[in-house]
Amino acid sequence: MNAYVNTNPHVPLAQMCQFEPLDRLDSDENIFYARELEHILVELTEFKQARITHREFFPVDTSAGPTAETITWRQITRTGLAKIIANYGDEIPTVNVFTEEKSSSVRSQAIQAVWNLQEIRASKATGKPLDREDAIAAREAHMRQEGNIAFNGDTKHGLVGLFSSGTSIPFAAVTGGIWTSKTPIAVVTDMADNAKEIVINTGDNEAPDTLALPIEQFDYIHQTNMGNGTDKTIARYFMDNSPYIKRLTRHRELAGKGPGGEDVMVAYEFNKRKIQLNVPLDLEQLPPERNGLETSVIYHMRQGGITVRRPLSLNMKYGI
Repeated sequence: MNAYVNTNPHVPLAQMCQFEPLDRLDSDENIFYARELEHILVELTEFKQARITHREFFPVDTSAGPTAETITWRQITRTGLAKIIANYGDEIPTVNVFTEEKSSSVRSQAIQAVWNLQEIRASKATGKPLDREDAIAAREAHMRQEGNIAFNGDTKHGLVGLFSSGTSIPFAAVTGGIWTSKTPIAVVTDMADNAKEIVINTGDNEAPDTLALPIEQFDYIHQTNMGNGTDKTIARYFMDNSPYIKRLTRHRELAGKGPGGEDVMVAYEFNKRKIQLNVPLDLEQLPPERNGLETSVIYHMRQGGITVRRPLSLNMKYGI
């Protein structure tokens, strides 16, 4: 079975792949069915599910390509400090560069939509399109699985997620309790410190531009006033005064991810050179297959979890 991807929505899929004839459909119905599948794929390629937000959290990288089985990267650490010397006989320090090679797996995932003979014929006879809900559900199922692995990883299949062990991202508790028990200025301090620690930990080589929060805390800082006579919310006050953060985002996947089930916030730079979601092959629709009176269409993707290229460019705090 040959797979195909419609990378150019202006080129009909029927020109890219000739479907196997379906024995129980006449030529008119076959042409209609092929065109329906073409249109469905274009719709799914453009489909955006607002409540699935992992591709807003992670920069997406597709450079590995559909044939990749693993994704390998090199993490470089540079050490050394020059010193003042009195003469050439003094001991001179040496610069060191350590390179650690890491890799993660690439895996396929698939789900199918099924239409029966009568649905196809009724669609053709009435001029109504095939029910796209199955196909839309297939797209959503792919995105939910991809998002789950992006945050949580999949040890069995060698896929790394944000909360997988061994990512080396700094992960510590805030002090003083959860935000609803703190003063607004204490909440602002927690947010500011989370960002500032990246700058300090990297010797001012890295600086975050994004702060990601669980939904509850995101809503809290947007609904709670700073007090002291200002009409600004905590969120507005923080954004107006942060030298680093340019974007606040909300993600339900950050709730309960602390070691004791605490909620987590993440400061980082939205940059593929620091962290990326690996999508070697985005959604593709395989040619239809007939099984009795039903025809199925498989929707397939390949994913590689996430790659954390510079762990210290991120900072996670829990207990908020």
